[in-house]
Amino acid sequence: MPGSRPDDTILPKPVKVVSKIVFTANSIFLGVPSLNVSRIIVEIMKKVKVVFDFISFPISGKVVRGRTVISKMRQNPNFLSPDVSLDTMKNCTDELENRSLASKNGGKTETTRIHQSEEQWDDEMRKMARYVERVANNDPAIILSAGFTISKQPSPYQRPELSAEPGAKSGTIHLRRQAVQGAKS
Repeated sequence: MPGSRPDDTILPKPVKVVSKIVFTANSIFLGVPSLNVSRIIVEIMKKVKVVFDFISFPISGKVVRGRTVISKMRQNPNFLSPDVSLDTMKNCTDELENRSLASKNGGKTETTRIHQSEEQWDDEMRKMARYVERVANNDPAIILSAGFTISKQPSPYQRPELSAEPGAKSGTIHLRRQAVQGAKS
């Protein structure tokens, strides 16, 4: 819980603090007229994940993504025993493509079958993506080598300088922070 220990800060987790200078209230009240604290550089460490963008693809895009993932995973020694076998994924992709072509003629039965095939393909591809994410263990190169896209990483940011001065009344301090350009209030 933030604020339960003196060194707690309110930052998104997980966080890697690159540099930090800590000061205590006693140093301010023991005759130090002004204390400038150096900048705190914070780098957000976000877990690399597979983006499930393929769910929103049209059927033709799903077929292409399915074939890409299958071919890249067959050639990749990192993926020895996927949760969904590559042959099962190939059959799902082939079935999706065939039913898509059959549904071009119209009809309720064909349309229902294409939706069922699409749902099955989505479920199998989700399982495949979770497997790749688990095997990759936060390594973006492994995820990309399987034909999936990765989530974006936040860029590191710098906190502006913070200065502390004794307040006008006993037991108070006046804190100032430099404005951050482009920040909205």
